[in-house]
Amino acid sequence: MTDSMVKQKPVRTLAELAAMANVSTMTVSRALRGRPEVDPETCRRIQKLAQELQYRPNTGAARFRKGKTGMVGTVLQTEAAPLAVAGQVIVGDFLVGISQHLSEYKYHGVPIFERELQADDGPEGPVFFRERCVDGLICMVDSSDQAKQVLRKQQTPVIWLDTTEQQSRNCIWRDEYQAVVEALRALRDAGHRKIAYVRTEVGRVEPQRHPSAVQRSEAYTRCVCDAGLVPQKMDVKQLISRLLKGKKTPSKKSLTAAICYGLREAFMLSRLCAEHGIVIPRDLSVVSLDANIASNYYWPQLSCVPYDRQQAGELAAQMLLKLIDGQKFIKSVILPAESVVGQTILPC
Repeated sequence: MTDSMVKQKPVRTLAELAAMANVSTMTVSRALRGRPEVDPETCRRIQKLAQELQYRPNTGAARFRKGKTGMVGTVLQTEAAPLAVAGQVIVGDFLVGISQHLSEYKYHGVPIFERELQADDGPEGPVFFRERCVDGLICMVDSSDQAKQVLRKQQTPVIWLDTTEQQSRNCIWRDEYQAVVEALRALRDAGHRKIAYVRTEVGRVEPQRHPSAVQRSEAYTRCVCDAGLVPQKMDVKQLISRLLKGKKTPSKKSLTAAICYGLREAFMLSRLCAEHGIVIPRDLSVVSLDANIASNYYWPQLSCVPYDRQQAGELAAQMLLKLIDGQKFIKSVILPAESVVGQTILPC
């Protein structure tokens, strides 16, 4: 290789590389893909030349020829809090997994807010459909009926991630019933029988949009009754009140453990317990039915049923890329609940 070849700018097109190799553009294209039609010696020569000249395939042009944009839309709830649901930074965990997998295949994720699905843009739908801005969507919000109708009318592939859309195709969600089973098993193995379920505060509407708000509550009732125990559902303040009354009247056996709907309830419970001299887990064993990347830093000792949303995000991206490549549908995936980990459970 000559000095002039080293100093020149990287080759940007197949035509330039073909001219330098003294072959046709088609031959270069086939050689770079390792096609058998090209003589092995010619193939090696072209590949070596491409490496020396710092040639990089123009993925944008290739996608343009195939009618692809290289962009995937991630449908979020609001501009105000796109990374939070019920005070928990959970959507952000999904996005990390989605982004990591997409980047491996030279795709990029772009945020699309739910209100854009409801915009009255005429019969052709929202602008990003009309102008084919994205090749597919990963929907992480419980969209309104209007928004769902818009999505069903389009040819754009959609994967529903952790929403109420729990059909047999193109959906991902966690087995919330099994999550409750795991939490109860850990507490009962430690000897606990008086176990409360700490739900979201009365009057908080936001979490109720998420299917887990209902699924976890119903699973708790069913599992506790099946075990011959008494269901006791309450919010954080009601639980604190019960615990304080139990301190005043030791003869009445108080609650010894609590299963929290999510991290918001677990963190609030921790704060109020500290304010009233109730020590976790000495006075109350606690399990959260949720966890995320942030909770591992702020309260690593918290016993919880892990939910690897980053892995779920990677799976959603993987499923969507298959749809984009032409697969008609993907069988839905129900993510199994993991065993309880943490240190906020003590023997009763």
